[in-house]
Amino acid sequence: MKLVYPGWETPLVWRDGRFPLVVLEEPDYHFRIVQELCAAAGGADTAFVLSEGERLLDPARSLEVVPSPWSLVWDSRRIMTALYGRLKKECLRPELLGPAQEAAAAAARLAGRAGDCFSFPVVSEAGGDPMALLKALRLRPEPEEGPLAEQMLAYMTLCTDLLGTACFVFCGFRSCLAEDALRALYRTAFLKHFHFFLLEPSCHRIIEAEERFTVDRDLCQIF
Repeated sequence: MKLVYPGWETPLVWRDGRFPLVVLEEPDYHFRIVQELCAAAGGADTAFVLSEGERLLDPARSLEVVPSPWSLVWDSRRIMTALYGRLKKECLRPELLGPAQEAAAAAARLAGRAGDCFSFPVVSEAGGDPMALLKALRLRPEPEEGPLAEQMLAYMTLCTDLLGTACFVFCGFRSCLAEDALRALYRTAFLKHFHFFLLEPSCHRIIEAEERFTVDRDLCQIF
């Protein structure tokens, strides 16, 4: 996995269990880079180029930017659309088709009994559609409520599985992670083949799993 930006003299590369750590010390430059990364993930045409081997990846499909540790959204529109798209296919499997049909029949009976409560005719919109029933149950991913590193891993698992996300950018997370949690995060992410990098305004000490790329306050690049 490689992320290239024309203004950077070196690409970000994931190799040998090491993860990029991007430190952008100049505030305005930091803001503009995060803004451009968010735009790329949103489908805008930007200068960032993401690739896997010789294959170029579409950032709108493959890049996820999390602006802060308080911005992990487990039920975003993209995630929920993908979740119910997956469910729609899964409902055709024999293991789910039978229960889905039973639930639809039970819902139809319930609607009929409810209609008997009135002196005028009433109708139900769900009919025998199992997806309508699942939506009525508000089936959605359950947020991870453990330590931040566990939340990050759970979120990467969710997005990788449902959205096919290939690369994650976590902004401002490192200062909220103890060193042992950070080491465990890198170790588990490597074993699970997750690709992510931390983007920070400052960093005074790195660990062995990190490859630091710094743009200092004078916009000099250090790597």
